[in-house]
Amino acid sequence: MLPTTALNRAARAQTLDDIVMGTNNSSIVSKRSVERLYFPNEPHFFRYFVPKFQRRSPLINRGYWLRLRAIDVVLRHFITRSLTKKRVIINLGCGSDVLPWQCNTRYASACDGLLFIDIDFPDLILKKRAVVLQTPQLRELLGDDFQVNDLDQDRVLLKSERYCQVGCDLRNLDELHQTLETILPLSGCEMLFVAEVSITYMETCYADDLVQWASSLGQAEFCLLEHLLPQGADQPFAATMLSHLNKLNAPPRGWRQVEVWDLWEVWSSDHFLTKAQRAFLDEVEPFDEWEEFMLFARHYALVHASTSPANQDGKSLPNPTSENRRDAAEVSLEVECHQTNAPRRRFGEAMTVSSSMGRQSAIHMMGLGSNGRADSSDVYSLGRHDDLPKLPLIGPPPLESQWTIEFKSIVPTLSRQIGDPLSRFGARCVELGSCTVVCGGMGQDPSVQGRDLVVVSIRDDGSYTTAPLRCQDAACMPFMVGSSVIACEDRLVIIGGGATCFSMGTFWETGVYSITAHDGLWQIVNCASRGSRPAGQPAAKTIVTSVPRIRLGAEKGFDEILGDGKPVIIEGLGLGDCLRKWTSDYLLQQVGGNTEVIVHECHRDTEKMDFNSKNFRYVRDSFEAVMAKMQAGGRLYLRSLSHRKPSEQPANLEEDFPRLAEDFCLPPELNYVSRNLFSSVLRVSGRVNMWLHYDVMANVYTQIVGRKRMVLFPPSDVGHLSFAPGASSSSLDVLASLEAPNLAATRPHEAELGPGDLLFLPPLWLHTSEPTSDLSVAVNVFFRDLESGYATGRDVYGNRDLAAYEKGRQDAMRIAKGFQQLPLETRRFYLTRIADELRVAAEEG
Repeated sequence: MLPTTALNRAARAQTLDDIVMGTNNSSIVSKRSVERLYFPNEPHFFRYFVPKFQRRSPLINRGYWLRLRAIDVVLRHFITRSLTKKRVIINLGCGSDVLPWQCNTRYASACDGLLFIDIDFPDLILKKRAVVLQTPQLRELLGDDFQVNDLDQDRVLLKSERYCQVGCDLRNLDELHQTLETILPLSGCEMLFVAEVSITYMETCYADDLVQWASSLGQAEFCLLEHLLPQGADQPFAATMLSHLNKLNAPPRGWRQVEVWDLWEVWSSDHFLTKAQRAFLDEVEPFDEWEEFMLFARHYALVHASTSPANQDGKSLPNPTSENRRDAAEVSLEVECHQTNAPRRRFGEAMTVSSSMGRQSAIHMMGLGSNGRADSSDVYSLGRHDDLPKLPLIGPPPLESQWTIEFKSIVPTLSRQIGDPLSRFGARCVELGSCTVVCGGMGQDPSVQGRDLVVVSIRDDGSYTTAPLRCQDAACMPFMVGSSVIACEDRLVIIGGGATCFSMGTFWETGVYSITAHDGLWQIVNCASRGSRPAGQPAAKTIVTSVPRIRLGAEKGFDEILGDGKPVIIEGLGLGDCLRKWTSDYLLQQVGGNTEVIVHECHRDTEKMDFNSKNFRYVRDSFEAVMAKMQAGGRLYLRSLSHRKPSEQPANLEEDFPRLAEDFCLPPELNYVSRNLFSSVLRVSGRVNMWLHYDVMANVYTQIVGRKRMVLFPPSDVGHLSFAPGASSSSLDVLASLEAPNLAATRPHEAELGPGDLLFLPPLWLHTSEPTSDLSVAVNVFFRDLESGYATGRDVYGNRDLAAYEKGRQDAMRIAKGFQQLPLETRRFYLTRIADELRVAAEEG
């Protein structure tokens, strides 16, 4: 029996291994996001390992796309090269990566005779094997002749001619070597080892041993993608990365290798990416996080090592670029940090203001705070005074200001003098004396990462000189990306800044710095925020309530649910054979592939439909084509219309799709819905989100195929959700901003719907939805829950406001017109009092 200390040590080791395996979960979710958005014309394999799609931010998407691209170019180089021996690609710490399937799709003709071997911890490989065996699209790679082994019998858990899975600890090299030899003799093979951010979690001795072992196997190559610290662990981006990894209790370990590209060199190299590929990325989704993208790319290294001096066919990957590094003069700058916990703000603006007594203050405003767009202004004193300017709590609305430029003389002419390019972006420029100081930013030079200064001097002849300056103690310099800089006498003052460290968190520069030749005093005195909230007091966090799930029975009938007026998910209803039958093929057969339908098709840069901006178009196409596009990831939404008179009559499933209607029925418990039926709508959607809106009529939404997430708000929240007067739709993207401060006063409810779930939606509840599967099919039944009061005339969609509301709006216009000739304050006074009377009337019975 092992002593207690040994047992504790083993338990700690297993815990660390579990944490390392857990890093796979976040990675494959991000790769799935990239796969779905950026590879529309390829089969999607990550989808089988990621049950619920989560769209990542553009920065994370582009970063993972670049990681995948870098690895793919090395793989393509190995696969398509003429080799004489058996070729093997061994993925070390493979996780749920799908390299074998992607390569066999992209380079099918060159993959004949190629063997892929995935290696990772046994527990992780067992899970991956289960997914592969249960998924026909993945299992196809195995062929008809494959072998499945138990872990206690063989470390080769899955074996076939083209693909194998090995469950083994990479630290146990003897066992790893023996296991691989049972698959094929390594000495007779040409091998490419791939390690994408996997051996970074190993201790240095084990990582070194693994790399050395791989080089001892004969003709081998090693493709390594790992974290890189180009300016040491104190650089803010690197510090945030290390902090994230340390939170995982899985700190990265170094390795020794000579030739290496960082990912910015990969991005800039025409060998790895063409101009057309870079342009394509911008077409997929808007991107403006270039400073953070360059920071990310500078902190990852791609290594390609080979035991052969040169490839026999003369083909090789390009050598890492030798960039022109600008020599910077090391100077003695006095950098002083006066405040270490200033409010978080990046990409803001700063200005200097003077009081009537000549005392100067600085105002830092706008930009991004911890919770999105900042609505506060931070005031700092530039000296030993505290008589600060008073700021209004409520500022002007966006796009309210107008600027007019008037030239009193002839049209000015711009002239340009060619000089040494600075090659940087995201920097701030300030005038200091007779020169201009360029502060921070990102540059093509790898050493330019937000911590240096460039002094630009203009000569009398119009030419200029540049003098890069670098502080002797670089660690004391502020991080000047997203920061604001002002000049005060002969010193620079730096406020705010920061950057998102890829998927690992955000670094905030909370210091207030002065770079000066003499002592200066800086202190934060006040932070004034817009709105009624006291300065510095955080907004209350939005609380999301789950829509309750119930079963109808003796204790609770539908009449009682209708009377409660709150949404519920009803389970266990008999809805007919639709739950069993409605596969994609069956729908095509019953509806008819050539049947013409009208669908919403989103623009390519978004999956969020907006009724107000009309960022979609109505497309008439065959049902077969629509289904094919949806299954391929197309952003389409089918909301059925009346087959006979689409512009005059509401949809009716029995009349519009009679063969499908045979499979769907409302159970007897919902007789009230059937008796008061207004319309029954077939909804088929791909990966698109419905805009925020409300329905005047009550309805039941029945999920048949796929899954959907709905977010609902009670009618009383309408004033907080950007609904224009008279509009039943809002452009507010609540799905992406539930935590935003502007929704703190709302009461959102969330419903996760799966096959067989029926959601009761009371009238006027504001709601939006997003699919959590590639295809969603539902039947939405609208019914009248009022005896009278509905709008007269044609109402195809059941969302025309009640007649009393439409008449009330007309009355409101007449009332407002009656006060139009009165002075502003008088008009406000009386109309506000009338509004109060209406509010009281709304609460009276």
